[in-house]
Amino acid sequence: MAQREAPAATNPSAVCSQDCPTLPAVPAGYVSVGVFAPDISSGTVNFGGNPLEVCFAVSGPVGSLSYEIGPPFAGPTALYQGQAPPSGCLADSGNDSGPTVVTITATGGGMWLVQIDEATSAYSQQQEQEQQAIDMAAANVNSDASTLTTDDPSTINDDVSTLNNDLSTVNNDLGTEQDDYGTFQNDLSGNNDACSDISGLDQDAQSIAGDAVTLWNDSHTGLLVDIAGLQRSMASARTDWADYEKAQAALPNYQPSQSVPSFGGSLATAQAAINGAVSQANSDIDQANGVVEQAYALANRADQVGHCGHPVAVPVPLKHIAPAMYNAR
Repeated sequence: MAQREAPAATNPSAVCSQDCPTLPAVPAGYVSVGVFAPDISSGTVNFGGNPLEVCFAVSGPVGSLSYEIGPPFAGPTALYQGQAPPSGCLADSGNDSGPTVVTITATGGGMWLVQIDEATSAYSQQQEQEQQAIDMAAANVNSDASTLTTDDPSTINDDVSTLNNDLSTVNNDLGTEQDDYGTFQNDLSGNNDACSDISGLDQDAQSIAGDAVTLWNDSHTGLLVDIAGLQRSMASARTDWADYEKAQAALPNYQPSQSVPSFGGSLATAQAAINGAVSQANSDIDQANGVVEQAYALANRADQVGHCGHPVAVPVPLKHIAPAMYNAR
């Protein structure tokens, strides 16, 4: 094959006049900067430093095709290995500027064409902007994923721990009342003034009811506030993921600098954190209500056994956190 270092042709018809294989169309935003064929397999291409698409087409018994731009830094780059399809393109990052020798190496017989298409500066700049937009959108959804799966659920778990501590206080105070009831029983059996113990038992029951109210208040001023914050994060994430998908659609073959997590998975993790926290909070409220009922039952039993005539009314049970207050769906 003849070799020459003259400027490469840019039109396939300049290197092949008959029985020419059909090259892929020049991509939008690109221009042909060099075309090569068996009898013109080397030439100088004036590159602009922009991304390239190196396209080929073969017919007949072509064994392989490879290309090399400039000095052999890493050896030739394979284009075709003797297998279907008989045409295609390979993306090349480019980066070459000014007149540079391009060499095509082929094996076997048959006819082949290789065309190098380079992105225009304007198109290259547009792609760079689109890539930056994709990377920024990917960073946003990664931040959202961290918020939905780690940061906000961690805060909610802390809120649940607070409620569990409140419930421990409720239970501990019941132990205090049970001790006071033991004192009442001792006074009653010893013919002491057992009714004087009733006010202490009543105060114990009221204190337990107050502890239960503290638990319920914490479920609203702490847990539900943070759940609302996670709900806002979920809504924001929907927008950010939509922005990412829109940005990626403009340049579908570009891989962002950060991998993009599953939106559905992140949302499911966040919702599971909400559901679990509300379920635990309602369980704590139920247990607190049960302890309050025990506490007042104990105080009233003492009043009845001692014939003291000072029964106390049991408070209305505290309500659950309603699903409508936290459900983000």
